[in-house]
Amino acid sequence: QTLNNLGLFLGTENGFELERVATRAEAATMMVRMLGKEEIAKTNVSDIPFTDVPGWAAPYVSYLYHNGITKGMSDTEFGAELNITPDQYLTYILRSLGYDDAAGDFSWDNAVSKATELSVLTEEEKALFLASQDMSRGYMVGASYNSLFANLKNSDKVLLEKLYSDDKAITKENLAAASSDEKINAAAVKLGLLEDTNKEYTAVEISAEAAKSVFYMEVFDEDDTEPIGSASGFFIDESGIAVTNFHVIRGVYSASITMTDGSKHKVEKVLGYDEEKDVAILKIEGTGFDALRLGDSDKVVSGEKVYAIGSPKGLENTISEGIVSSASRDVNGQKFIQITTPISQGSSGGALFNSKCEVIGITTGGIVDGQ
Repeated sequence: QTLNNLGLFLGTENGFELERVATRAEAATMMVRMLGKEEIAKTNVSDIPFTDVPGWAAPYVSYLYHNGITKGMSDTEFGAELNITPDQYLTYILRSLGYDDAAGDFSWDNAVSKATELSVLTEEEKALFLASQDMSRGYMVGASYNSLFANLKNSDKVLLEKLYSDDKAITKENLAAASSDEKINAAAVKLGLLEDTNKEYTAVEISAEAAKSVFYMEVFDEDDTEPIGSASGFFIDESGIAVTNFHVIRGVYSASITMTDGSKHKVEKVLGYDEEKDVAILKIEGTGFDALRLGDSDKVVSGEKVYAIGSPKGLENTISEGIVSSASRDVNGQKFIQITTPISQGSSGGALFNSKCEVIGITTGGIVDGQ
């Protein structure tokens, strides 16, 4: 499933078929993906002399053939439906790591042993691979997965990083989808390819990371000259989609925001709102904004540390710190997170963060009397 999330192993109409023996055509497809050349292969298909290659495999076999990476069984047959052996597939894997059997880096008929030497396989896996002359699709997946964490020849870079950074064969979305795999997540975080979702942020780090995404908002009546009120809001999408409290925009004629860099943008329209929950979704003029990462408010617990960023009394980008007094406070039938984090008039619509720099609530002060 991890390889599937990374876009490296797609399966068939019958699922992953891990018990079935892999064919040379399937191995060729995997080889091109592990080389990070799938898009190139698909867009630069050249004629091949083989008559037994199915259409879906033609781009992959063509790339390997014209780049001198693989040959057919004869002048006209590739042997597309023949079973691949462990040594043959591990030869592909070693080549994806930059090793060249033609240059004497290893022998194609001893590729399993070389892969074990390079920690692509464990000794136990080596024994399993050598015990059969047929390579199951499951074993093919296992060897491919292991190779992602192996170093390239004469390099500190691992294959996962090359496929992401150099070849662009793995996207950030792929990595995020595969990040539930602990090894993938740990490697991606270590390499700086993904943020550490378990990181605990300090107030200084949250201010630096998130303040640019929280804005000061002024609202106007039909005169549109002097503001009749101010509040806060924050971006949840780079396209300009933002959140604030509904009561902030209730009955106003227009609104504009001011960013931390001093730039001003109009509120183009209200995309939606919930008056009871006091939430409004806005579209801000422009694109390319820094969006905040959303957390899960259902996982908030009493006593955890929280931070608020907003514009109390018009004081832009004010950060305050506190704890959750009650994770589920019922006020007039609505669920609120009660906090000790100081907020004041103008904080309404601002963002409440947990220690992972995730937004878990919208700050509002107009619920009860008192701090």
